[in-house]
Amino acid sequence: MCYRRAMSEAEATSSSSDEHEFSAAHNQILTGLSGAVVLVSVATILLSSINIMFGLAQAQVAGHGLSAAFLSLSGIAGLAIGFWLMNAASAIDQVVRTQGHDVTHLMKGLADLRRVFRFQALMIGVQASLILVVTILALR
Repeated sequence: MCYRRAMSEAEATSSSSDEHEFSAAHNQILTGLSGAVVLVSVATILLSSINIMFGLAQAQVAGHGLSAAFLSLSGIAGLAIGFWLMNAASAIDQVVRTQGHDVTHLMKGLADLRRVFRFQALMIGVQASLILVVTILALR
């Protein structure tokens, strides 16, 4: 049985002697990825901010507490995702714009992306659980 210890974020993003400089073609791909991630992060932050504003507006209307809470919480979650994506884009962009630390910057960006996907997986689990509970209660 092979045991592999998961690398901590600190280990993954620390500078090492294993640094590598990516080629111009690799940098072009990374630039495109960084730009796409920035676009998604800005859109996510803007839409999440709108969700929070709608949630606050809904909170002022009697009987809309649940929708207000859902909109506000989804907006807050979206803001976290948006800012993590922005950090990932910045780290990926640093791969292209700096010399001597490509692997370190890339690993930082990947760690931020991992954080986004883990959080989204958690949110999917929570939503699936809520759907299951609501369905069970509705069938009673």
